[in-house]
Amino acid sequence: MSRRKRGNVDHSVLKNLSEGMEGALNKVREMGEDDLDSNQEVEERVKAPSALKDLVLFGKVEEEVSVGGFTFKMSTLTNREQQTLVKELVKLEDEERLMNVKMFTLAMSITSVNGSPISHFVSSDSESEFMLAVSLLNEMQSNLVNHLYDQYELIVQKSNSFFKDGELGEHIKN
Repeated sequence: MSRRKRGNVDHSVLKNLSEGMEGALNKVREMGEDDLDSNQEVEERVKAPSALKDLVLFGKVEEEVSVGGFTFKMSTLTNREQQTLVKELVKLEDEERLMNVKMFTLAMSITSVNGSPISHFVSSDSESEFMLAVSLLNEMQSNLVNHLYDQYELIVQKSNSFFKDGELGEHIKN
């Protein structure tokens, strides 16, 4: 894998996001009661997407792992993310595939470091965010990568515990 140049964190992205959210909040505050639907209509519109969201997120575990002053936000993978992971691994030769399983899994699992997306730590116009994450992980010390992967496995175990006999019904009801 070729070396990629490191870039600086782009704080303007965070600033634009913050300003956009503030603008949306102001619009909601400006709305009068005449602009709002009845509570019943709002509840009906919210129920279906809310139930779908609950179904999609059921079993997801997201945790923050702190190591040496850095906080890595990690989560279990969706089926789509796992498919992407397998597609990327299949492109590699057998030897490379074995060496990259941890990197690729962590690249999918880690959503941020100290609150910033991984793409803020490495810059490239031609690389996908996934490959940027792989590049960053490849530059880290192997013992740190191993520790993060161990933490990922614990998160997966926690997620799998939702599906043990007797517990599944309780999680669906809540």
